[in-house]
Amino acid sequence: AAIPGAQLHVLAATGHLPQWETPHHVLTVAQNFIADAAPGTDNDSVWSAEYVAETDLDPTAVWAALRDLYTGTKLTERSDSIEIHGPLAAGTRLSVHPQGTDFTVECEIVEFAENERFGYMSVLGGQRLLSRHTLQDAKGTVTIVAHYQEIAGPGVAQTGPELGARIAADTPEAMADLLDAARWRASSAR
Repeated sequence: AAIPGAQLHVLAATGHLPQWETPHHVLTVAQNFIADAAPGTDNDSVWSAEYVAETDLDPTAVWAALRDLYTGTKLTERSDSIEIHGPLAAGTRLSVHPQGTDFTVECEIVEFAENERFGYMSVLGGQRLLSRHTLQDAKGTVTIVAHYQEIAGPGVAQTGPELGARIAADTPEAMADLLDAARWRASSAR
């Protein structure tokens, strides 16, 4: 708080040498900080939305369904088509083809903590689009599943509300599909 413009970023699975342990995390944070500080950028404009659901499923069951989705298995016909270009880990590139569109968005996995958090980011027209899934085990009987979406960068005050609304429109259905797939997977394992 005493340093104007300072930012705090907690990097998952990182200890004393973040530049060696999770270089992709450090690079992403540094690039975003530099972009935000660049003259003429609208760094105060951010659009975000979060959708939260609760389930009695164990976080590992939900994580397994997320892993399936982001490694190329469509959960339902409504699911986006995703191609992964490497291991499911920070720094790996994803090609996401949103259902019902004729374009593909190139993304990079920027957050990864198995059974806890998964996030990926793309840059379109100078704006950063972040999508993050988090799983939280609440008292061993409920898992809280959150899907957070954020658009940041120049011009977001104008484009964010419309673009964000289109991106987030199917989030309730996508979350239901994810939890249904997790439930089916968990019951099949028994």
